[in-house]
Amino acid sequence: MQEPFSRSGTLIDCNTSLSTDFNYEPKNSKKDRTTLLNLLEILKPNTKSRLSWFIITFFVTWYNAVMTPIRIFIMGPNKVPEKIIFIGTAIDIIFVLDAIFCFYMPYIDNDTRLIVTSRTQIRKRYLNSTAFYLNIVSCVPVLEIPFTLIFGAYYNVTTVMTFEIIRMTRLLHFQVVFDEFKNFSSRKGPINVSVFRMVVILFCTQLFMCIFGSIYFGLSSSSVADICPGSNLYEENLKDMELWITSDNVIVDVMDPTVCESKQDGKPDCNDCPHVLFFLRSVYFLMQTLFTIGYGDAVVPTKLDTEVAVTCLFMLFGVFGYGLIIANMTSVLSNIDVVNMRFRHEMDSLHLWLKFRSAPASISHKIDMCFHYLERTQYGVLDQNLFEGLPNQLTREITKSNMVLLERVPFINPQYRSKTFLSNISLALIRRIYPPSSIVIHEGEKQRELLIVKRGKVDLYVKSCSEVVATLVENDYFGDCPLLFGTSNEVKGISPGFSEILALPFNKFKKFMDCSSHTDVDSWSSVSNTVSMEDPGAKKTAEVSRMQMDKIFSYVFNLKTHARSKKVRNMFEESAEVKVKGLRILPKSPLLVYWDIAAIFGIMFEAVSVPIQLATYTRSSNLASAHGWVFSIHYAFDILFIIDMYLRMNAYAYTTFENGKSQTIVDIDLIRKNYFSSPWYPIDRIAVAPYDVLSFALGHHILFRIPKLIRVLHLPRTVSRLRTNLSICFERSMNEKLSSIIKMFLCSILIIVWSSAGWNALRLKDSGHKSVYWALTTLTTVGYGDLTPKNARETIYAIFIGAVGATFTAGIIANVTSFFHDTDVSEDNIDHKMNCVIKFMENHSRPLEQVKRIREYFEYIEREQRGISEDKILHKALPDHLKSEVLMHITHAMVSKCPHFSNRELGFQRQLMTSLEQRFFSSRSMIITPSLPSDGMYFIKKGTVDLLSETKMGESIPFRRLGVDDYFSEDSLTDHWDCNPYLAVSVTDSELWYLNRFVFYRLVENFLDEGAQLSKLEPIKKANTHSRHDTTVTHGNSGGNSVFFIHPDNYFIQCWFGLILTITIYTMMTIPFRYAFMENHEITTIWLLLDYFGDFILFLDLLIRSFFLAYYDDSHLVTEKERIWRHYYESGKMKWHIASLIPIEVSALYQPILCPMWKLQVWSLFRMNKLFRLLEIPALVTSVESSLAKLGVRVPKNAIRVGKVIAVIVFSAHFI
Repeated sequence: MQEPFSRSGTLIDCNTSLSTDFNYEPKNSKKDRTTLLNLLEILKPNTKSRLSWFIITFFVTWYNAVMTPIRIFIMGPNKVPEKIIFIGTAIDIIFVLDAIFCFYMPYIDNDTRLIVTSRTQIRKRYLNSTAFYLNIVSCVPVLEIPFTLIFGAYYNVTTVMTFEIIRMTRLLHFQVVFDEFKNFSSRKGPINVSVFRMVVILFCTQLFMCIFGSIYFGLSSSSVADICPGSNLYEENLKDMELWITSDNVIVDVMDPTVCESKQDGKPDCNDCPHVLFFLRSVYFLMQTLFTIGYGDAVVPTKLDTEVAVTCLFMLFGVFGYGLIIANMTSVLSNIDVVNMRFRHEMDSLHLWLKFRSAPASISHKIDMCFHYLERTQYGVLDQNLFEGLPNQLTREITKSNMVLLERVPFINPQYRSKTFLSNISLALIRRIYPPSSIVIHEGEKQRELLIVKRGKVDLYVKSCSEVVATLVENDYFGDCPLLFGTSNEVKGISPGFSEILALPFNKFKKFMDCSSHTDVDSWSSVSNTVSMEDPGAKKTAEVSRMQMDKIFSYVFNLKTHARSKKVRNMFEESAEVKVKGLRILPKSPLLVYWDIAAIFGIMFEAVSVPIQLATYTRSSNLASAHGWVFSIHYAFDILFIIDMYLRMNAYAYTTFENGKSQTIVDIDLIRKNYFSSPWYPIDRIAVAPYDVLSFALGHHILFRIPKLIRVLHLPRTVSRLRTNLSICFERSMNEKLSSIIKMFLCSILIIVWSSAGWNALRLKDSGHKSVYWALTTLTTVGYGDLTPKNARETIYAIFIGAVGATFTAGIIANVTSFFHDTDVSEDNIDHKMNCVIKFMENHSRPLEQVKRIREYFEYIEREQRGISEDKILHKALPDHLKSEVLMHITHAMVSKCPHFSNRELGFQRQLMTSLEQRFFSSRSMIITPSLPSDGMYFIKKGTVDLLSETKMGESIPFRRLGVDDYFSEDSLTDHWDCNPYLAVSVTDSELWYLNRFVFYRLVENFLDEGAQLSKLEPIKKANTHSRHDTTVTHGNSGGNSVFFIHPDNYFIQCWFGLILTITIYTMMTIPFRYAFMENHEITTIWLLLDYFGDFILFLDLLIRSFFLAYYDDSHLVTEKERIWRHYYESGKMKWHIASLIPIEVSALYQPILCPMWKLQVWSLFRMNKLFRLLEIPALVTSVESSLAKLGVRVPKNAIRVGKVIAVIVFSAHFI
C-alpha cells in the first residue's frame, strides 16, 4: 500500500496538511519557502480559499462576458464611460493573477487520487494543458494599459475592439469553474447530476441571451453611424429609417422628443442614448425568440437577409435549447430524490398487486411496515438485491460479523466445528424484518429453521398461558433443535416491535450438510434429514434446549399456582414503559390528517392573498391601508400556526427507529429536541414572529405580512406528510403520482398569482383579470402580444417572468412526461418482453401455436393484472417470510378444500402452500396432453377446466367441468402415470397452481409422520376421483338465492358498458352546450326522446347493477342478489347513480311562469344532475379497454394515453 506522503514531497493524502509534510528544494531562502508553502496550502483542492478564488474569477468572467458585447455593439468603443474602462482594466489584472496562480495550484492525480504538490509537476502539467494557452490569450488585453498610457484613452478603435474580443476567450474557463464547484459540493455528499446540469443550462441560456442579444442589436443598427445623435438630430437622422430603435415603441417613447415630452402625465422621461434600455430590449427580444413566446412587439424591422438569417438561427437554437431544457427537466424530476421516488413507485405497484389479489388489510399493513423500516435503514432495498453482484470475498467480509452470533449456537460452536464451517453457514443466513405483532415462531409446527435475534426482541408464549413466558433479546437464538432433529416448536414467538432476525432455512442447511466434501459432521443422515445424537454438538444442543424449556414450563407452572416470580432472566429483558403525562398527539391520531389539510389551506391563503393585497395597495399608493376583514382571516391562520408550533414543541409524539427498535417518543424534552433540530423550526420561528404589532405604530400593515410567505417552503413537505398520515391513520393510500400532481397544481397556482400580482402592480391601467391573462400567456409561452411591456421596469419584469415561465412550462411538460412514462411502467416492460420473446420464437421457426399462446399469456397479464409481473413481485420485491404469507393467502382456499391436505399438520400445509408453482393457460389450451404423462397435481385459482376422456374412436369427450378451487391430477403425486387416464383443457383463460411430484416428495421427507399417512389417503383418493369423474359441477357459486345473473365477462355486459359510456359522453357534451348557447331554442320532441331514452338506459343500468350483475371476490364468482346489492351499495356508485336519475325538471312544471320549460336552455339547466355520471367515466373507459382486449382488439398503450389526454383537454375546453 502506498504511503500517504512520499519523501520527495510530491504526493500527499487529500486530508493531509501541507504545513507539516511539504519538503521543498533548499535552493530558495526560508522566507520564500514559507511563502510558497502558504500559497500551496491556500490553493489546495477542495479548500474554501481555493473555492473563494474560483467564485471571484467566475463572477469576473461572467461580468466580462456580459459587458464586452455591450461595450462593442451597444455603447461603441468611443462611448464607453471611464468607470467601465477602469473595471475592465481591473478584470485584466485578475486574469493575469489567475494565470500566475495556476503555476502553484496543487491538483489531484487521476490514478492515485492523491494531491500533487511538487511545483515541477504542477508547472509541467499546466504548461502542457489547454488552460495555459487560453490564459495567455485572455491576458493579452492587459497590454491595453501601456497602450492607453502612451497613446491616450481613445487611441485606435480597431485595437480596442480587438482587445475586447480577445477577452471573450475567457468564456472557455466556465467549464473548469463548474467542475471545481461540482467537486467541492460532492465533499458533503453525492450531488444530483441532473439538478447541477440544469443550473448550468439555465446559466448558459441567460449568458447566451445577454451576448447574442447585444450582438443582434449591433447588427440591426450597423447601417447607422451613430444611434444616439441627440434629441435635436433624432428626427432628422433616425426617425424615418427602418431600424430597431425606431420601430420599438419602448425605445421610441424615450428617444423621440416629440413623444416623450408630450406624455399625458406631464413627466417627460427623455434620454438621448438609453444604453440600458437598448440592452434590456435586446435581451427581451432574444428571450421571446428562444422561449417561443413571440409577443410580436420586438421584431426584425428591416427584413434584411442578414438579420432574417440570424433571427432564423436564433429560432432554431431556441427550439433545440428549449427542448434541451425540457429533456433535462424530465431528468431532474426523474432523478431528484431518485432513491425515495423509486421506492414509492415500487410500493405503489406492490399495493396495486395486493389489491388485485384481494390481500387482507393485515398482510398489506405488515408489508407496509416492513418496507418502511427498510426505507429508513437501507432506502427500501431488499438484502438479496442490495448485495447482488458483489464478489464472494466482499460478501464474506460483510457476513463475518454473523459468525460471532453463530458461535453461541452449541451445534455450530467452534469447539465442535471448524472456522470454514462457520463461514459457510454464515453465508447461508437470511436477514428478515418482522414488523410489530408478527408471528416469528409457530407453535406446534415443524418450523425447521434456526432463528437468531440481531435487533429487537421476540416474546415467547405457550398455549396454556396468555402471558409472556420468556423473551429472546439481541444475540439470543431459537430453533436449533427443530433444525437438527425435526421436532415441533413447543412455544410461539411474536415480535412486540420491529425485529431483525437472522434465519438459517432448512433447505440451505440440508444442501450444505449433503455436500460430500464436508467432514465436520459425520452423523448427518441424508435419509431422515436429521443429525444423530452421537454428535457432541447435537448432544449439547439437546441438553441446552431441554434446560430452556424446563425453565419456561416451570415459570408457567408458577403462574398457574399464582406464584409471582421473575421471568427467565437469561432470555428476557423488559423495557420500562414510558408514562404519558399531559396532552400528546400520537403518530396514528386522525387529527394529524385534518390538521395537515388545514395547514395547506392556511399556507395557500397566505401565499395568494398577500401578493394580491400588496399589488392592490401599491396601485392605490396606499400601503398604510386600514385593517379589513381579510386581515381577520390572516390573524385566524396566525393563531392556527401558533397552535401548530406549540403542539410540535409539546404534544406531537413521533416514532423513532434506533438499533432496529420502533419506539413512540412521548417525552416532552425529546419532542422539543427533535423539533428544534428539524428544518421546520427555523421557518416557523420566522413566520410566527408578530411583525403585525409594528404595523399599528408604523402603518403599512401588508408589508409586515411578507415574512409570513416563508411558510410556502413547508408546502411540499406538508403534502408529503399528509400522504403518510393518510396511510397510517386511515389506511388510505395516495400514490406518488397523485402526490406529485397535487404539488405541481399548488405550485402552479402560486406562480400564476405571484406573476399576475407583480404585473398588476406595474400596470396601473390594467385590471386584475388582464394581469392574470398576461401572466398565463407569458408563463405558458403563448405570447399573444396584445399586452406587452411599455417601459424599462416592465421589460425587466417580463424578461424575468419569461425565463421563469419557460422553466415552469418545461417543468409541467417534464412532469406530465414523467407521469405517463411512469404510469404502469411494468406494462411497458411486459410489452417489450413479449415482443422480444415473439421475435425470438419467429427467428427460430417455432410453431405458430406456441407464438399464439405466448402472446395470449402476455395479453392476459396486461389485461387482468395491469401488466404487473407477479413472478417479479413474489421473487424479487418481497422478502421470503412475507412472500410465504402472501402465497398462503393466495393458495389457502384451494389447498384447504382438498381432502388430501385439509386435516394435515399446519407446518406441512404452510410449506405445501408456499411450494406451489403458478401456471397460466389461455383459452382452449391443453393442460394434460395424450403424449406427456402428468407428474403433478393442479389447483384451479381462476378460470374453468374440462376433463376429457378418449373413446376408442380417438375422440375426446368432456365428462367433468371444474371451476375455482377445484383440483385434478392428484393421483400422479403418489402414482407414476405411464399414460394419462384423462385429458384436461382450459375452457377460459385459467390460472392454475401446480404441485410437482418431486417437490411433494421432498416435502414429505421433512414430515415423515405425514408421509406415513399417505397410504391411508388411497381409499379417499379413489372415492374422490370416482365422484369427481361422475358428477357435473357448474362453474361459480351454486348456492344462494340467485336464479338469474349476468356474468361480468360475457359479451352483453361488455357492450352494455360501451352503451353507458356513449350515453354519458352524450350527456356531458349536450347539457352544457344547450345551456350556454340555446337560449332562444324551443325544446323539441327529438330532444325529449334522446334525453329520456338515456334516462331509461341509466335506470336499467341501476337495476342490473343492484340485483343481477355478478362480480368476482378473490376469483370466486358471486351471484347471490343480497351480496350483489351489498357490493354495489358499498362501492359508493349507487349514490351518484340515483342522484343522476332524479327528474328535477319535472318539479319546474309547477312554476311555468318562472321557468318556461319550452326553452331548451332552462330544460338543460334542470338536468344538470345528470352530470353526476361523469364520475364513472374513468371506470367505464377501463371496462371498455378490457372488453376490447378480450375481443382481440389491441390498441397501443401510448395511443390510449394520448387519446385520454386529448379527450380531457377537449372536454375541459367544452365545459369552460
